[in-house]
Amino acid sequence: MKKCPYCKTLASDDDNTCPNCLHDISQVNPMPEPINSKFSNQLYLIVFGILISIGGIVAALSQKGNMEHYYELSNQEGLAKEEISKFVSLAKQSGFEMIMMYALGVIGLVMVTIGIIFLIKKKIKKKE
Repeated sequence: MKKCPYCKTLASDDDNTCPNCLHDISQVNPMPEPINSKFSNQLYLIVFGILISIGGIVAALSQKGNMEHYYELSNQEGLAKEEISKFVSLAKQSGFEMIMMYALGVIGLVMVTIGIIFLIKKKIKKKE
């Protein structure tokens, strides 16, 4: 594709005049291929899936540590009922967040799986 320097209209590489403003574009060089066209959508899906799953699992493990810490704090002797219920509430919240982060990790793994399946299908179609 060529881009007219006068009106910025896209024209095919074979055109010598701009289809919009009719200026001579025979000396205009074709535009380079976009960088991201070298990578397929399947690879993007796989890479983002890996990043999401790693982030989700790391965050889930962090929340698991928080949950265990809050439960340990709630089991200390000499605490008032309000303090115990506060720590138990924080532990439950951390447990819920842990489950959500594991779910995010699973979503990332599903994205990776779908990307791999589509990539394999694409490779099989090319061979046919």
